Amino acid sequence: MDPESLVSLVRLGLVTVCLWVASRAFELVRSSWQTHQKKKSYIRALFAEIDFNLVDLKRFVAVAPNAERLTQSLSDNKTIPHLTDARHTDIYKSNLDLLYHLDDDLISSIVGFYGTLEKMNAMITGVLQPSYLTISTQGRVNVVLRLQTFAAETSLAGDSILEKLDTGFPNLNLQKSRKSKAGPATPLSFDDRRSALEQDLREFKARFRRDRA
Repeated sequence: MDPESLVSLVRLGLVTVCLWVASRAFELVRSSWQTHQKKKSYIRALFAEIDFNLVDLKRFVAVAPNAERLTQSLSDNKTIPHLTDARHTDIYKSNLDLLYHLDDDLISSIVGFYGTLEKMNAMITGVLQPSYLTISTQGRVNVVLRLQTFAAETSLAGDSILEKLDTGFPNLNLQKSRKSKAGPATPLSFDDRRSALEQDLREFKARFRRDRA
């Protein structure tokens, strides 16, 4: 092979290698960008889903009757409380493989949050069964008080999760999309919302302990 042909062959090889490296670099950049976009979309969707759940939980906490009113309404052994389950779990359940984007503590909190929603759903399903009426009045009251406690605890946990997501991903401006705030006329800070819910939670726990004594 003459020198000129050898040089041409080397040049062709170098061009081929450069094109391959460039194509690989492009694929890596594109894959990284797609992963980043998917992560952002997932975080936004998960934030919104938890927030929607909080709206329902806080409404439940806000209208929850005390133990005395519950006892009065359930004392006839015929009344089944009007309870509904409004869980939103599609984003969480269908994207479990994306949880790795979050740190371990946040993953644990989110799993616990949705786990409590499932527990509440099971309890509500039980309340709506005919067998619920065979329980003593105090037992039926305690079931509803436990639901109130779970709702208050889960509201606190959900607020904390949303705060951590907002802090961990500041570029997403997540808090601006919140639906579960106290309301546009009197917006409360996270600490104020947490204090109010903690007070409700203490009251629910105190009622439950008194009624079990």
